[in-house]
Amino acid sequence: MKNIDFKHILLPAISAVLLVLASPGVFSGYLSFFALVPLMIITGKSDNRELIISIIIFCLVYYLINLNWITIAVSHFGNAPLFIGYAVLIFFIVYLAVYWAVFLYFFRNGYGVVLLSLLFVILEIVRGRLFTGFPWLNFGSFAYNIPFFKLNASLIGEQGLSFLLILSNLLIFQLIHSKKVKYLTAFIALVLISFGSGYILNSTASLADKKISFRIIQPSYKQENKWIPAKKEEITNNVLGMLEKNMETKSDIIVLPESVFPAFTANEKDLHSKLQKLSKQKPIIFGSIRLNKNGNQKIKLFNSVYYINDNSTKIYDKIHLVPFGEYFPFKTIFKPINYYFFGDAEDFTSGDSVSVFMYNGTKMSPLLCYEGAFTNLVNKIKKNDADILILLTNDSWFGKSFGRYQHLAIDVIRSIEYGMPVVRAAQSGISGCITPGGNAIAQTKIDKKTAVSCSVPSEGSSTLFAKLGYSWLLILIIFYALRWITNYSRRK
Repeated sequence: MKNIDFKHILLPAISAVLLVLASPGVFSGYLSFFALVPLMIITGKSDNRELIISIIIFCLVYYLINLNWITIAVSHFGNAPLFIGYAVLIFFIVYLAVYWAVFLYFFRNGYGVVLLSLLFVILEIVRGRLFTGFPWLNFGSFAYNIPFFKLNASLIGEQGLSFLLILSNLLIFQLIHSKKVKYLTAFIALVLISFGSGYILNSTASLADKKISFRIIQPSYKQENKWIPAKKEEITNNVLGMLEKNMETKSDIIVLPESVFPAFTANEKDLHSKLQKLSKQKPIIFGSIRLNKNGNQKIKLFNSVYYINDNSTKIYDKIHLVPFGEYFPFKTIFKPINYYFFGDAEDFTSGDSVSVFMYNGTKMSPLLCYEGAFTNLVNKIKKNDADILILLTNDSWFGKSFGRYQHLAIDVIRSIEYGMPVVRAAQSGISGCITPGGNAIAQTKIDKKTAVSCSVPSEGSSTLFAKLGYSWLLILIIFYALRWITNYSRRK
């Protein structure tokens, strides 16, 4: 058995580090234009054994850093032994490595740059849907802080940005590999067109005259204390105190984060009564666990958003639940593991439809936690004529990892895709507002007990992506399918 060339370890590691540096919240998204080139250089010269080693090195370095929040959620907040947290992380890495293996296998076999970019995007889409979906760290989200370039999401969506970024990497690789001028020309054209179109989109964006002001409360208490019975009163009083204080501010609506009270709010008469009384001053939007007892039927738990406006109450129940967090999939297979983490606790029940909260003719629709990562959910909201997306989350589970920024990046891209302002309330950060142009304003610091005010347009804008979605992707798939059928027929 021949020895492995050190380059098969070094170059994948360099790509992994560059991609980490390009990731949200780390250094600069510009690095994503060429971060994968070292991996491509070594992969193009690899046999099967070397290819597997390169993929393992790349995925270990990249995901051990970028997904280390999994161990925090499982072992720190989930109280599982540390080795369990790392076992879950390694499971994720192995699963995600499969997608890279498929892409790099076809890359090594010399397929064209456009077809490979198309394959990369299809793999991202599959990953975002298979086994409940994991649409996290999509390449397109790395562009969330790249001026002008990110605005192309309003035309071709997040996966469109992924397509452009992977195409950029492939063109640079081909330029180095073949030294042909056509690849340099294509790269320059890609940069000029993508940044130029973004500049035009930015300059033609209309500014709405009418705005709604929000006051976002970030209570930032310790997640470890949240469900300790002895801490319940202290936390509840802390949140209520901040709420009462901020009622005096010049804002239209008060927003609090996901499950902000460690209680079934609707079942606690005193708490619910205080909230209703405060809502007579101005509307309140907050997250709470909801307990539904319906006669002799089974008790159901919901992760919900409440909108209380004077005597009117509207509720949204979370549709896309977090696997292993809010429910345990494949219970019959993983019954011992399920019991270890959840004991006899009930799974949450998913909601069945999006909701609309009305304020002076403006439609606001809420989502919870990482629901914003699923573009199909935001699409339903947009088709429901919603003007503003209200996103409540508890990103304390990420600890002080880059996970918070990865989540924020997704919400920025969603805002651009659908031309909708986003009002984001997180228990311990990052809270603030996102304009339809993808600019995060009034951002809070992590783990800081605070409140911020921000105003967003009361009407969202229309985007090409909101109207046509991924039609461009379908056209490309059909084109290459017909091309393959034609070539196959000729060979016969």
